[in-house]
Amino acid sequence: MLNIFLKTRITLCYRSIKFKSDTRGLNMSGTEENNLLRLVFEKAILSIKPPDLVEKELKVIGNKLFVRDHEYTLNNNCYIVGFGKCVLSMATKTEKILGEHLKSGILSIPEGVLNESKLSTNYTNESVIKIYEGAKNNLPDSNSMFAAKQIKSLAENLNKEDILLVAISGGGSALLPLPISPITLDEELQIIKLLVSSGADIMELNSVRKRISVLKGGGLSEVAYPASVITFILSDVIGDHLDCIASGPTVTNLDPVDLAWNILNKYSLTDKIPESIKTVLKKELNHSNNTEHVQNILIGNNVIALTHAANEVHSKGYKAIVLSSSVDGLVTEVCDLYINVLLSICQLLSETGSSHSHKARNSLKNSFKKLKVSDSLSEQSINEIIQNKFKNIFLLFGGETTVKINGTGLGGRNQELALRFSIKLNEMEKNIPLLKNFKVSFLSAGTDGIDGPTDAAGAIAYSGQMDAAIQQNLSPQSYVDNNDSYNFFCKLNKGDDLIKTGHTGVNVMDLQFLSIEIKQ
Repeated sequence: MLNIFLKTRITLCYRSIKFKSDTRGLNMSGTEENNLLRLVFEKAILSIKPPDLVEKELKVIGNKLFVRDHEYTLNNNCYIVGFGKCVLSMATKTEKILGEHLKSGILSIPEGVLNESKLSTNYTNESVIKIYEGAKNNLPDSNSMFAAKQIKSLAENLNKEDILLVAISGGGSALLPLPISPITLDEELQIIKLLVSSGADIMELNSVRKRISVLKGGGLSEVAYPASVITFILSDVIGDHLDCIASGPTVTNLDPVDLAWNILNKYSLTDKIPESIKTVLKKELNHSNNTEHVQNILIGNNVIALTHAANEVHSKGYKAIVLSSSVDGLVTEVCDLYINVLLSICQLLSETGSSHSHKARNSLKNSFKKLKVSDSLSEQSINEIIQNKFKNIFLLFGGETTVKINGTGLGGRNQELALRFSIKLNEMEKNIPLLKNFKVSFLSAGTDGIDGPTDAAGAIAYSGQMDAAIQQNLSPQSYVDNNDSYNFFCKLNKGDDLIKTGHTGVNVMDLQFLSIEIKQ
């Protein structure tokens, strides 16, 4: 059991994020554009500073704590718990603001975070925060369950005068596993793996988690009653639904009682789950609706990252268009949508006024709709593209896709999306002469720096990439079929097309950038 008791305050040094060089041995197009993709991704990550977001919300004046429109009395009566990929910096900032009023704290963070080079420590004798590392590969384990038990113990011993501050970010579900008896941790892990491999999205996954957990779905706030609960939430889910982020430990579960069972049935899993889970799912929900003691605050999301990314693109002379922060669905389907967006825009830039242009406009509009672009933004963006004939366009999307696992390879949703995009791009460039007039680059990466059970955040795709793969005796399609995108990109160009940041201390879902430039 890894139990690290820090007599320290820890400062997160975001500017030490380092990206692999884009230098290649082969003569390939798009290096400048690829470097821009990397730079914009870095700037997007650096724009999300969890401690700064917390500091904006916490104001201490005398013995009063002000959090937006709420006021609390301070009397050495504060405690903090946290779980997720970003909570370390959130908690240490809270400790700095509250000072001696913070009596103790417990954090559950991903394994390996403390060893990342971007973390530096300034040891003091003042910190009261215990830190536990666990959930290797973003899966619940005995370490994270031990941390969950410690968090529950702290919360259930509070009284009405106490204040429990809760820091939540993406990855929190795996870091707070405490299944309802008689479900075991191994059985919870089994059902999670079944859902993930079946292609269940994060909303569905967390709906099931809430139903079988002691602390999720409002369970933590119930345990902490009657203490006041203040929760700072960094969103990693589409739509910023608070009950879904880390499975909503301080948000009452209002899901229909049979929702979890229906999700399992949707993926034909009801005959594959343990009897203990069936037993729990048959029970009525017994959650309290008393939420007067709870204040939930959303402090950051994907939109912030996209906005800062777009600003960086503008500063480099490109036309940047932020289109959606709600991209979801299977990677195979999302890839086809991005490919269609690319083709439609290239046609619009080349054939304005023709019948082909009219078809391209409608096709682009349909793809935008499926990528969750609002109707008004879709119309505005298409008109801009047609009227201004931009020589370079940089489209920005955010969200979270899913992969249906059929193979035994190593990868993640972002690397697989980049690989699939590159294969499709190569096919189109060979069959559609029009595309030879454009330079195309595409990036898909997770803001937390970890894509699947790998050390990469994602990857880049670009024109000519598949030609390089063939020259290096790689068979791209075989890697896709085996869900082995990580090993493909590791071998291609000595791994230079991978994006590696390590744990970033940030998690606001994924980012996808599509750069389209007319060749001079």
